[in-house]
Amino acid sequence: MTNSKTFPHPLVLVLLPFPAIWSILLAKEPYVPLTFIVICSLCSLLLGLRTAGKILGAAVVTFCFISVSFWPWLGLHAASMLAVRMASLLLIFVVPLSAVRWPVLTDTLIQQFKIPYPLVDAITLGGRFHAVMRRECSSMATQLRVDARGSRLKQLAMSRKLVIPLLVASFRHADTTALALENRQFASSPTRTTHHEQHVQIFDWLALATIWAAMIAVPYVAAAVV
Repeated sequence: MTNSKTFPHPLVLVLLPFPAIWSILLAKEPYVPLTFIVICSLCSLLLGLRTAGKILGAAVVTFCFISVSFWPWLGLHAASMLAVRMASLLLIFVVPLSAVRWPVLTDTLIQQFKIPYPLVDAITLGGRFHAVMRRECSSMATQLRVDARGSRLKQLAMSRKLVIPLLVASFRHADTTALALENRQFASSPTRTTHHEQHVQIFDWLALATIWAAMIAVPYVAAAVV
Protein backbone atom coordinates (compact mmCIF):
# COMPACT_ATOMS: atom_id res chain seq x y z
CA MET A 1 0.00 0.00 0.00
CA THR A 2 1.32 3.46 -0.93
CA ASN A 3 0.17 6.49 1.00
CA SER A 4 -0.27 9.03 -1.81
CA LYS A 5 -0.22 12.59 -0.50
CA THR A 6 -2.66 15.12 -1.87
CA PHE A 7 -4.11 18.30 -0.38
CA PRO A 8 -6.93 18.88 -0.02
CA HIS A 9 -8.10 15.32 0.44
CA PRO A 10 -10.56 14.13 -2.24
CA LEU A 11 -13.20 13.64 0.47
CA VAL A 12 -12.97 17.39 1.19
CA LEU A 13 -13.68 18.14 -2.48
CA VAL A 14 -16.70 15.83 -2.45
CA LEU A 15 -18.17 17.47 0.68
CA LEU A 16 -17.30 20.99 -0.46
CA PRO A 17 -20.49 22.00 -2.36
CA PHE A 18 -23.18 21.34 0.26
CA PRO A 19 -23.38 24.77 2.02
CA ALA A 20 -23.32 26.49 -1.37
CA ILE A 21 -26.19 24.29 -2.58
CA TRP A 22 -28.28 25.33 0.41
CA SER A 23 -27.50 29.02 -0.17
CA ILE A 24 -28.32 28.80 -3.88
CA LEU A 25 -31.63 27.02 -3.33
CA LEU A 26 -32.76 29.52 -0.68
CA ALA A 27 -31.61 32.60 -2.58
CA LYS A 28 -34.37 34.98 -3.62
CA GLU A 29 -32.12 37.29 -5.63
CA PRO A 30 -29.83 36.32 -8.53
CA TYR A 31 -26.68 37.86 -7.04
CA VAL A 32 -26.11 34.85 -4.74
CA PRO A 33 -25.93 32.18 -7.49
CA LEU A 34 -24.12 34.66 -9.73
CA THR A 35 -21.46 35.10 -7.03
CA PHE A 36 -20.95 31.34 -6.89
CA ILE A 37 -20.80 31.22 -10.69
CA VAL A 38 -17.96 33.77 -10.67
CA ILE A 39 -16.10 31.92 -7.90
CA CYS A 40 -16.46 28.53 -9.61
CA SER A 41 -15.45 29.99 -12.97
CA LEU A 42 -12.22 31.33 -11.46
CA CYS A 43 -11.55 28.04 -9.66
CA SER A 44 -12.14 26.08 -12.87
CA LEU A 45 -9.09 27.78 -14.39
CA LEU A 46 -6.95 25.75 -11.98
CA LEU A 47 -8.07 22.64 -13.86
CA GLY A 48 -6.65 23.92 -17.15
CA LEU A 49 -8.07 26.11 -19.88
CA ARG A 50 -9.49 23.22 -21.89
CA THR A 51 -11.33 21.67 -18.94
CA ALA A 52 -12.50 25.08 -17.77
CA GLY A 53 -13.83 25.85 -21.24
CA LYS A 54 -15.84 22.62 -21.33
CA ILE A 55 -17.30 23.20 -17.87
CA LEU A 56 -18.22 26.82 -18.55
CA GLY A 57 -19.65 25.86 -21.93
CA ALA A 58 -21.89 23.29 -20.26
CA ALA A 59 -23.04 25.95 -17.78
CA VAL A 60 -23.87 28.38 -20.59
CA VAL A 61 -25.83 25.72 -22.48
CA THR A 62 -27.71 24.83 -19.28
CA PHE A 63 -28.61 28.47 -18.67
CA CYS A 64 -29.80 29.06 -22.24
CA PHE A 65 -31.80 25.83 -22.45
CA ILE A 66 -33.63 26.30 -19.13
CA SER A 67 -34.32 30.01 -19.60
CA VAL A 68 -35.72 29.53 -23.11
CA SER A 69 -37.68 26.39 -22.16
CA PHE A 70 -39.41 27.87 -19.10
CA TRP A 71 -39.84 31.44 -20.34
CA PRO A 72 -43.36 30.90 -21.81
CA TRP A 73 -44.67 29.34 -18.57
CA LEU A 74 -42.81 31.19 -15.80
CA GLY A 75 -42.05 34.54 -17.35
CA LEU A 76 -38.66 36.09 -18.04
CA HIS A 77 -37.63 36.86 -14.45
CA ALA A 78 -38.58 33.49 -12.93
CA ALA A 79 -37.15 31.53 -15.87
CA SER A 80 -33.88 33.45 -15.72
CA MET A 81 -33.64 32.94 -11.95
CA LEU A 82 -34.21 29.21 -12.36
CA ALA A 83 -31.60 29.05 -15.14
CA VAL A 84 -29.03 30.93 -13.03
CA ARG A 85 -29.69 28.56 -10.12
CA MET A 86 -29.23 25.45 -12.27
CA ALA A 87 -26.08 26.80 -13.92
CA SER A 88 -24.56 27.65 -10.52
CA LEU A 89 -25.50 24.22 -9.12
CA LEU A 90 -23.86 22.59 -12.13
CA LEU A 91 -20.65 24.52 -11.56
CA ILE A 92 -20.59 24.01 -7.79
CA PHE A 93 -20.79 20.25 -8.35
CA VAL A 94 -18.63 19.75 -11.43
CA VAL A 95 -15.67 22.02 -10.60
CA PRO A 96 -14.61 20.34 -7.32
CA LEU A 97 -15.52 16.84 -8.51
CA SER A 98 -13.33 17.31 -11.60
CA ALA A 99 -10.31 17.64 -9.30
CA VAL A 100 -11.08 14.51 -7.24
CA ARG A 101 -8.54 11.68 -7.35
CA TRP A 102 -11.00 8.83 -7.31
CA PRO A 103 -8.55 5.98 -6.47
CA VAL A 104 -7.46 7.89 -3.35
CA LEU A 105 -11.08 8.55 -2.36
CA THR A 106 -12.27 4.97 -2.82
CA ASP A 107 -9.31 3.41 -1.00
CA THR A 108 -9.69 5.88 1.88
CA LEU A 109 -13.40 5.12 2.22
CA ILE A 110 -12.61 1.40 2.33
CA GLN A 111 -9.68 1.49 4.77
CA GLN A 112 -10.28 4.51 7.03
CA PHE A 113 -14.08 4.68 7.08
CA LYS A 114 -14.65 0.91 6.74
CA ILE A 115 -17.24 1.24 3.99
CA PRO A 116 -17.76 -2.17 2.29
CA TYR A 117 -15.59 -2.28 -0.80
CA PRO A 118 -18.27 -3.95 -3.01
CA LEU A 119 -20.46 -0.87 -2.50
CA VAL A 120 -17.65 1.58 -3.25
CA ASP A 121 -16.38 -0.31 -6.28
CA ALA A 122 -19.88 -0.86 -7.67
CA ILE A 123 -20.49 2.89 -7.57
CA THR A 124 -17.18 3.68 -9.27
CA LEU A 125 -17.96 1.17 -12.00
CA GLY A 126 -20.55 3.67 -13.20
CA GLY A 127 -17.77 5.92 -14.46
CA ARG A 128 -16.22 3.13 -16.52
CA PHE A 129 -19.62 2.12 -17.87
CA HIS A 130 -20.22 5.75 -18.86
CA ALA A 131 -16.90 5.86 -20.73
CA VAL A 132 -17.76 2.67 -22.64
CA MET A 133 -21.22 3.95 -23.57
CA ARG A 134 -19.76 7.29 -24.62
CA ARG A 135 -17.53 5.48 -27.11
CA GLU A 136 -20.58 3.56 -28.37
CA CYS A 137 -22.52 6.80 -28.81
CA SER A 138 -19.58 8.41 -30.60
CA SER A 139 -19.27 5.56 -33.11
CA MET A 140 -23.04 5.53 -33.70
CA ALA A 141 -23.09 9.29 -34.22
CA THR A 142 -20.25 9.00 -36.74
CA GLN A 143 -22.13 6.33 -38.67
CA LEU A 144 -25.26 8.48 -38.55
CA ARG A 145 -23.43 11.45 -40.08
CA VAL A 146 -22.14 9.22 -42.87
CA ASP A 147 -25.62 7.84 -43.59
CA ALA A 148 -27.15 11.32 -43.52
CA ARG A 149 -24.53 12.56 -46.02
CA GLY A 150 -24.00 15.81 -44.14
CA SER A 151 -27.66 16.82 -43.92
CA ARG A 152 -28.49 18.00 -40.39
CA LEU A 153 -32.25 17.56 -40.87
CA LYS A 154 -31.82 14.03 -42.19
CA GLN A 155 -29.43 13.25 -39.37
CA LEU A 156 -31.98 14.49 -36.82
CA ALA A 157 -34.75 12.44 -38.41
CA MET A 158 -32.61 9.30 -38.43
CA SER A 159 -31.46 9.69 -34.81
CA ARG A 160 -34.57 7.93 -33.47
CA LYS A 161 -33.25 4.74 -35.05
CA LEU A 162 -30.40 4.75 -32.51
CA VAL A 163 -32.64 4.15 -29.49
CA ILE A 164 -32.85 0.36 -29.82
CA PRO A 165 -29.13 -0.13 -30.67
CA LEU A 166 -28.18 2.01 -27.67
CA LEU A 167 -30.39 -0.04 -25.36
CA VAL A 168 -28.96 -3.29 -26.75
CA ALA A 169 -25.40 -1.98 -26.31
CA SER A 170 -26.07 -0.92 -22.72
CA PHE A 171 -27.54 -4.34 -21.85
CA ARG A 172 -24.61 -6.09 -23.54
CA HIS A 173 -21.98 -4.09 -21.66
CA ALA A 174 -23.84 -4.49 -18.36
CA ASP A 175 -23.98 -8.26 -18.87
CA THR A 176 -20.29 -8.38 -19.79
CA THR A 177 -19.40 -6.40 -16.66
CA ALA A 178 -21.49 -8.68 -14.45
CA LEU A 179 -19.86 -11.80 -15.90
CA ALA A 180 -16.38 -10.33 -15.43
CA LEU A 181 -17.13 -9.53 -11.78
CA GLU A 182 -18.48 -13.02 -11.20
CA ASN A 183 -15.46 -14.68 -12.82
CA ARG A 184 -13.13 -12.65 -10.60
CA GLN A 185 -15.17 -13.61 -7.49
CA PHE A 186 -16.09 -10.02 -6.74
CA ALA A 187 -17.12 -9.46 -3.08
CA SER A 188 -16.08 -12.99 -2.09
CA SER A 189 -13.62 -11.69 0.53
CA PRO A 190 -14.29 -9.25 3.40
CA THR A 191 -11.82 -6.66 2.10
CA ARG A 192 -9.46 -5.96 -0.76
CA THR A 193 -5.96 -4.61 -1.23
CA THR A 194 -5.71 -0.83 -1.44
CA HIS A 195 -2.87 1.08 -3.07
CA HIS A 196 -3.84 4.76 -2.77
CA GLU A 197 -5.18 5.11 0.77
CA GLN A 198 -4.61 8.48 2.40
CA HIS A 199 -5.96 9.30 5.85
CA VAL A 200 -7.94 12.50 6.19
CA GLN A 201 -5.80 14.81 8.31
CA ILE A 202 -6.80 17.59 10.70
CA PHE A 203 -5.66 20.15 8.13
CA ASP A 204 -8.15 18.71 5.64
CA TRP A 205 -11.02 19.12 8.12
CA LEU A 206 -9.85 22.66 8.96
CA ALA A 207 -9.73 23.53 5.26
CA LEU A 208 -13.24 22.13 4.79
CA ALA A 209 -14.58 24.08 7.79
CA THR A 210 -12.96 27.30 6.55
CA ILE A 211 -14.38 26.95 3.04
CA TRP A 212 -17.81 26.04 4.41
CA ALA A 213 -17.76 29.17 6.59
CA ALA A 214 -16.79 31.27 3.57
CA MET A 215 -19.63 29.75 1.52
CA ILE A 216 -22.14 30.46 4.28
CA ALA A 217 -20.91 34.07 4.39
CA VAL A 218 -21.19 34.57 0.61
CA PRO A 219 -24.92 35.55 0.59
CA TYR A 220 -24.37 38.14 3.34
CA VAL A 221 -21.26 39.61 1.70
CA ALA A 222 -22.97 39.70 -1.70
CA ALA A 223 -26.02 41.41 -0.21
CA ALA A 224 -23.82 44.01 1.46
CA VAL A 225 -21.94 44.73 -1.77
CA VAL A 226 -25.11 44.93 -3.87
